[in-house]
Amino acid sequence: MANGPGIGGYYVNGVPILTQGSAGGIPYFSSPTSLACSVTLTYGQLILGGGYGNPPYVMPPGTTSQVLIGGPSWGQVDLAHMVTGNLTVEHLNTGMNASSYSYWRGDGTWAIPAGAGNGNVNNYSTPLVGQVAVWMDEYTIQGLQTLPITAGGTGQTTAETAFDALSPMANPGDILYGGSAGAATVLPAGTSSQVLFGGTAPHWGTVTIATIVSANITDATALGREILTSSSAITTLGYLGANTIGIEVLQAISALAGRTALGSGTVGDELFTSATQAAALGFLGITSTIQGLLTLNSGPAVCAAISTPDWVRTTPSVRQTVLGGPNTSGNPNFLPATSASLAITTQNVNSTYPFVATAANGCTNGFTQTNLTGASTSNLTWSSLAASNQVYLYVTISSTGVLTTGSTTFKPIYQFGGTPSVTNGQFTFNYGEMCGYMGNGSSAVQAYIVFVGECTTTTTVTATVAYAYNGLFEGSLVTPLTTGQITSNSNLGVHTGAGEVYIVLTNLTAEATFTIGQQVMIRSGNTQSTLGQLTQNQVFWNVLSTGVTVVKSDGTTATLTAADWNYHFVNKRGW
Repeated sequence: MANGPGIGGYYVNGVPILTQGSAGGIPYFSSPTSLACSVTLTYGQLILGGGYGNPPYVMPPGTTSQVLIGGPSWGQVDLAHMVTGNLTVEHLNTGMNASSYSYWRGDGTWAIPAGAGNGNVNNYSTPLVGQVAVWMDEYTIQGLQTLPITAGGTGQTTAETAFDALSPMANPGDILYGGSAGAATVLPAGTSSQVLFGGTAPHWGTVTIATIVSANITDATALGREILTSSSAITTLGYLGANTIGIEVLQAISALAGRTALGSGTVGDELFTSATQAAALGFLGITSTIQGLLTLNSGPAVCAAISTPDWVRTTPSVRQTVLGGPNTSGNPNFLPATSASLAITTQNVNSTYPFVATAANGCTNGFTQTNLTGASTSNLTWSSLAASNQVYLYVTISSTGVLTTGSTTFKPIYQFGGTPSVTNGQFTFNYGEMCGYMGNGSSAVQAYIVFVGECTTTTTVTATVAYAYNGLFEGSLVTPLTTGQITSNSNLGVHTGAGEVYIVLTNLTAEATFTIGQQVMIRSGNTQSTLGQLTQNQVFWNVLSTGVTVVKSDGTTATLTAADWNYHFVNKRGW
């Protein structure tokens, strides 16, 4: 049998290579000498080459809305990449009602814009940027640089000339006021001897004695003195103001009854005729420098009603620190350990244990310290803390001792001296000059700010640290002595390069010439131990495995018996 089909199959050199196939399938060569048959094809399927030795790829039929795309695959026509040119009008609703004046609407029809008439719209010239389009007649639009008053504009190009174009004022000194129904009304200028009287119809007029009497003011002498003869005068006048020279002579105690405030802008002298008048007034002013002079029946006296407490400006024993508050064995406990939100509120603060902080601002005249001390007898809250951060908590102290909370994600900088950082939210304290600065992004401004603690946040507050009072930490007593690295949380919030860390050993059982109660201070430099700070809030003591060796009173050394001693840390800030 030659090559080709024959009885019972296909042959090559008389050798059958395909004896049967699938009905509806396609024969293909699986090798140069082997013939195979594809699976049965269903209606609409396509046959694609399968590659050398592989059967043909059978592709399922596409839908009536799909076309064959290179790849190949079935898909819809991609107008952005598969179609060029414009779709002719005839393909949009057969082009019915399409013209140069109509547009294609969302409901699939061609329509002419409302108001376009027969589409006879012209423009005088090509519009320019900044012009306003104005209908000049039924069919014509013109671009105008200025909109005329008749079209709702001003006809001008600047604010000043536009106001002048609309203003009814015509002469120097004219005043505009709201007239009937608020309509702009012109009040012509008054004379140099007139004053403006208010009301619903303002007018110019002359002040007469009758005018003063009607206000129950018996005298209006020079230099701003106002002599009031009755409480009704106070009620009528309502408020005396604060722009006089500063001397107000009140003739009757009853005058004070109707007076709610004297103001704070006078020179500082307010004269009263009796002590009871001062009592009726209750409060004389708000400045803390000169508090007002009272002329009492018993003679001159200095005002005792000072709005700023003395302690706000007194010199504290330690500057730039939290001075005191609620505590456990001397250690602060004003911050809770955690918070369920991104806010933290102090605890245990009350009138018995007020929260007190002091901020430094250098010295005045080179010898007087400048400080502000603030206090709160109620709990303070830091809100809107930054999430997933180490957040540093501070208070700002006002001139009246009020504490305002604040926070930042920038660790405060404490340095002997140097240029403060201007970074927004970065606080710098130069302890060489004892002055603090808060950066605002462009400058570092002096601020009465004290950092009181810090906290760790995620979506809540997960940990807190309350800084030690007065820049001093004394740890609890520990027995016995040990070796290796020993740590303790001092929580000063600052590295103590200018301060110190040391260990206090207290004898419990007499040994090596030491008696019970005697103490030994261990500082860095001891050959058997090293002390220091791990962080701004943690101190350490490294002790050799051989134990603690000290010098006895006779000049020899001795290794201490661990059980005969206790120890505790001391960490001082140093400024």
